Amino acid sequence: MVKHRPRQAGAADGIPAALFQDHPLPMWLAEPAGGRILEVNASALGHYGYSRARFLAMCAADLEAGTASGDTAGIHRHRRADGTVIAVRLASVTLAATGAELVTAIDVTAEIEAARTALQREQRFQNLFEVASDWYWEMDADQRLTYVSPNLETISGLTIASMLGRRIQEIDGAELDPEDAKAIYAAVAARRPFRDALYRTRPWLRDGKPRYVKTSAVPYVDAAGIFAGYCGVSKDVTAQIEAEHSLRESEQRFRQICEATSDYFWEMDAELRLTYVSANFEALFGISAAEPLGKRITDVPGIGVDPEMGRQFAAAINAHKPYRDLVFFRRFADRTQHWVKSSGLPIFDEAGTFQGYRGVGTDITGHKLAAEAAVLAQGRLEDAVAHVRQPFVLYDAEDRVLALNQAFADLHRRADAQSFVYKGISFREIAARRLRHGFYAAGPEDEAIDVAVLLARHERDGEHVCHLSDDRWMLVDHRRLPGGGSLDLWTDITAIRRARTAEAANHAKSEFLARMSHELRTPLNAVIGYSEMLLEDAEAEGSNEQQIGDLRRINSAGRHLLSLVTDVLDLSKIEAGKMELAAEPVDLDKLVDDVVATCRPLVATNGNELAIEREDGLGTIIGDQTKLRQVVLNLLSNAAKFTHQGRVTLAAARECAPAGDWIRVAVRDTGIGISPENLAKLFQNFSQVAAASGSGQSGTGLGLALSQKLCRLMGGDITVETRPGQGSSFTIRIPAAPAEAPASAPPRQRLRAGSAPSS
Repeated sequence: MVKHRPRQAGAADGIPAALFQDHPLPMWLAEPAGGRILEVNASALGHYGYSRARFLAMCAADLEAGTASGDTAGIHRHRRADGTVIAVRLASVTLAATGAELVTAIDVTAEIEAARTALQREQRFQNLFEVASDWYWEMDADQRLTYVSPNLETISGLTIASMLGRRIQEIDGAELDPEDAKAIYAAVAARRPFRDALYRTRPWLRDGKPRYVKTSAVPYVDAAGIFAGYCGVSKDVTAQIEAEHSLRESEQRFRQICEATSDYFWEMDAELRLTYVSANFEALFGISAAEPLGKRITDVPGIGVDPEMGRQFAAAINAHKPYRDLVFFRRFADRTQHWVKSSGLPIFDEAGTFQGYRGVGTDITGHKLAAEAAVLAQGRLEDAVAHVRQPFVLYDAEDRVLALNQAFADLHRRADAQSFVYKGISFREIAARRLRHGFYAAGPEDEAIDVAVLLARHERDGEHVCHLSDDRWMLVDHRRLPGGGSLDLWTDITAIRRARTAEAANHAKSEFLARMSHELRTPLNAVIGYSEMLLEDAEAEGSNEQQIGDLRRINSAGRHLLSLVTDVLDLSKIEAGKMELAAEPVDLDKLVDDVVATCRPLVATNGNELAIEREDGLGTIIGDQTKLRQVVLNLLSNAAKFTHQGRVTLAAARECAPAGDWIRVAVRDTGIGISPENLAKLFQNFSQVAAASGSGQSGTGLGLALSQKLCRLMGGDITVETRPGQGSSFTIRIPAAPAEAPASAPPRQRLRAGSAPSS
């Protein structure tokens, strides 16, 4: 290898040496042919990192490191001493004096890297736009396309070349929506960004379907800040638009169905403000469909909601849950009300965010009024049923209990005191439970009852009597109702049944006593007559006293027995309804004198004093003198019998009143009195009340019972006041003239017609 000695550049080369060596840009001198480096300045040595000797031993070609993609013309790649590659732009001139080339190297590595980075960034943005949309585009200030993403060819079926240099509306098949075109042109004229402008194209592809495109863009400027055009992105939204069209059609059909099956359809937003109501809202609420929009339903004038229902509605709304049958009303100026029932479903977007509610409303005014009328009727029915004292039950058309009162529930109590009937229970189940709980009596004389018997009774109208296990007798009046249903009215006839039994027994007893009395009166009259004849003969013959005494006792006993038989006969006549009273004038003064004359010896028997208290002017009454005398004599006889060394008083008075006079006769004594436990049974038949002192005095038990019945037949009564050990006072009070009974009335009614309430 031939070594060349480097030489200094100098004036001979036409360049001042100091200028060459001190120049800030890397420089070197090279032979024109072969490019051998003849001289190098300090800047080149420092920039490339080679030693002077190494640099001068190289040719220009030794610095070359090849080319990189994207390098423009005039750019060289040089390798430095440390192996790194730099990009330089070379400038050379041929020196006239020597013919050598002066080469200047300008390092443009940073500039190229910056440009490449910017290009990569731009490419990334374009890629991002194309990923986020369907294609990216640019247009100049005249709205002509200068760039379109290649993938538009696939989407549209048009070539890129057919689009570049043309406005959108000039492209075959493009057709801007008029309203969106106005917005785009206004934005472009003002050089503002625009977003989501929609335009429709005529068929791009062979499927013959129009395409819908949504585009957004921003203006851009050149390096001088002058408006240069727009860049933007576009997206084929045909599927979305068609889905929206389908959704709107579906919603329209849904609304039509909802409005056909209800009275109106509504929607509200997340703030529960109405955003849509169907047209028939106006007819229902009396306000235009536009008025409630933007308001909550409760803010509409005249709308009211029951507080409890409002709380339930609020709980569902706050939880974003469906709700059903919210009832509210609209009050009109004439104070009438329309009732509405509303149901709604919550609406959520794809992300699950609550958007509001959608639902329907139905006019239930007719149902509400009917329900209120039914409730009122039911309430009145239940009130009426509750106020029926007898057990009462109402069944519906399906034979289920519709209403019952407490008496019916009490009638059907189990052993644990729980009632086994209730509203809604079927009659068949009631029948089964009655048998299961031993509701009916099952004695040897009772009818055999099973479910079939009860159902047969329930199927037909009529009355039937049933005997319960608690020995009560019930009359059940069962009636079928027009239109279906039935009712049962239960009546307790236990007392009637027992009274009929007792009445039959009393009647039999009275008939027996009447027959026996007649049978006894004949021999007794004979005994009394023969004893009187024998007594007269014995007294006339002067027989001994023992014989005369025996005859007197026989006569007295006969008379006593005859009196007893007479009382029994009278009592049986009264109970048989065959006792008749005479209606004749009675001189009360004479009656009192006669009674006193008869009883004075009897009163004196026990050392008693007989006192008479008689008002002046007792006058005359219309009545039965014999029966009145019998009652007064019976009271005086009892007073004399139970009083010893005391006082018996007979008092008679007349009470004057506008409605008619009354006669009061009282018999008072200072005898032994009557104990409280015996006072209650004082006037019962054959009741012999022991004396309070236990004196042993007693009677037949018929006198007071007969006296009371006779007084009541005469329209009056007997009352008693007594104190044990101090005496008793019996008071007879009868009308001075009995009330007249209808002539056609039977004897029993004629007697009752003359009765009056006791006082």
